[in-house]
Amino acid sequence: MKPISLAFLIAFFNQLSGINAVLYFAPRILKVTGLEGSAAHAIGQGAVIWVFISEIFPNRDRAAGPSFGCFTHWIFAALITLFFPRLVESFSPEAVLDFSVS
Repeated sequence: MKPISLAFLIAFFNQLSGINAVLYFAPRILKVTGLEGSAAHAIGQGAVIWVFISEIFPNRDRAAGPSFGCFTHWIFAALITLFFPRLVESFSPEAVLDFSVS
């Protein structure tokens, strides 16, 4: 149960950090905040999730465990994609920028 919880939580917090929001909507974020496109966000923990999820499960669970972690990650990525544009329209540009790079 512990590896499943860890896979879920790292996928959730990875998306909550805003990594995909920045990747998907960087030109829009930069335009709204008055920055140029050449100022784009270059570091993140995005690759860590894939190594973590593949290594936390014992060998007997190596097929199902990472599958669950990937599923969770992409569900939250889809939710970010659906809700982030509404967030941009609802809040000030400064609040959106602070949220997306936190």
